[in-house]
Amino acid sequence: DYAAAAELDPHSEEARDGHLRLRTTLADRQFQTMMAQGLEALHRGDLDDARQRLEEAQRFRPEAVEVTQALAMVEEAELRAAMDRLRDDAVAHERAERWQDAWNAYRRILAMDPAIEFAQAGKERSEEMIRLEKLTNHYLANPALLIGRTTREDAKQLVERLATLAGLGPRLQDAANRLAEQVRLANTPLRVTLRSDTQTEVAVYRVAQLGTFDTHGLELLPGVYTVVGHRNGYRDVRLELRLEPGQTDASLTVVCTEPI
Repeated sequence: DYAAAAELDPHSEEARDGHLRLRTTLADRQFQTMMAQGLEALHRGDLDDARQRLEEAQRFRPEAVEVTQALAMVEEAELRAAMDRLRDDAVAHERAERWQDAWNAYRRILAMDPAIEFAQAGKERSEEMIRLEKLTNHYLANPALLIGRTTREDAKQLVERLATLAGLGPRLQDAANRLAEQVRLANTPLRVTLRSDTQTEVAVYRVAQLGTFDTHGLELLPGVYTVVGHRNGYRDVRLELRLEPGQTDASLTVVCTEPI
């Protein structure tokens, strides 16, 4: 026993050399065992065990290139596994219409590797869905916006965009359907009855000069209109006509009654 001999005779070179060779041989065996076990764990996908075994091997041979290479393979596999988990999470979030959570998952993947195409596409898709859902809910929460000409056209374009998207989730599809109906009503002309006294010149500002009449019917889109009445010798009148989408009974009397 070289170790016992070295203890009995510390000055014996043969004992010391033998003890050193024995320790080196044992270390080599342990290194090879840990390497083999680490690589086997890596191949079967047990990354935690693989890392533990290979780091143990590295303690026996810190400079061994094969350990460094094997640990790099573990790190790459860990990165792929993390990306796969995040991808699964992102897909689940999309199916549940949790667009912000999906965006966060794709962003985390891109932080690991900015070149991952599916993550870039998913992030862009999530961004658009977040924007579309916010806009849709904004119009639904503020239906008065649809009586404005510009906002009505914007809402119409939003409905058309939503209609082009395949596989909308049930929540956004329901919101899109409700907005489409509101936009349809906002773009449906309403029958309006104006009454006067046959003496007052009536005009709907920026729409038409109607002249004098007793009763006049016309069709107008939902919105807010200014109706003006003029009669010589009388003070002009300016009235607001507000037409709501889906309104069924719209009428206004326009008569100049105050002499000047």
